[in-house]
Amino acid sequence: MSSAYLFVSHGSRDPRPQIAVSQLAQQLLSCLQSSVTGDLVATAQLELAEQPLHSQIIDFAQTCRQQGIERL
Repeated sequence: MSSAYLFVSHGSRDPRPQIAVSQLAQQLLSCLQSSVTGDLVATAQLELAEQPLHSQIIDFAQTCRQQGIERL
């Protein structure tokens, strides 16, 4: 069964924290890709993002649904 993981960070004008969260998400995805389950990993930010957090979560949930992922 596929699972989805959403890393949520506060957000910052300094790009380094987002880079770190993105790298963490990529590392998790790399570990998960050793299985054939089709897991999904993404990031979202509370502040200073293009979309409000609730919109980012809704978009992620819709992507999960489209991919048939039932566990978030």
